[in-house]
Amino acid sequence: MKLPSIGKLNRRLVIKRRTDEPDGDYDVQATFDPIATVWANIEPVGGGTYYGSKQTDTTVTHRMIVRRWPETTWPSNITGDYQLECDGMSYRPHRISDANGARRFTVIEVEELGQSVAP
Repeated sequence: MKLPSIGKLNRRLVIKRRTDEPDGDYDVQATFDPIATVWANIEPVGGGTYYGSKQTDTTVTHRMIVRRWPETTWPSNITGDYQLECDGMSYRPHRISDANGARRFTVIEVEELGQSVAP
C-alpha cells in the first residue's frame, strides 16, 4: 500500500466510542462519546473489495487512513465499539491494520451507515 503524501490527510474525522446504557424497559440506549478528532484520507473502495466483503457479510464501502497516535489510532485501540464520523456521515470500522507495518499510519476499512445523528 502506498502511504499518503503531504496534503492527502484532508478530511476531519471524529472517532467516537459507543457505550450502551439501560433505558429501564429491558433495552439499551447507545451513546457515542468523542475520543479524538484527526485528519484522514477517505476513499471509496473498488468494486472487487466491495463485492468480496459482501460475501463474508462484512460490507466495506470506504478505506480511511489516519496518522497513528498512541491511545487513539493504534490498530489495537479501534474496535467494533467505535463509530467514525466525517462530513455528516457515520461509519462502522470492520478491519483495522498498520499501513505497511511502518507504524506511521493506521488503515481503517469501514462500512458507511448513513447520516450522523446529532448527539
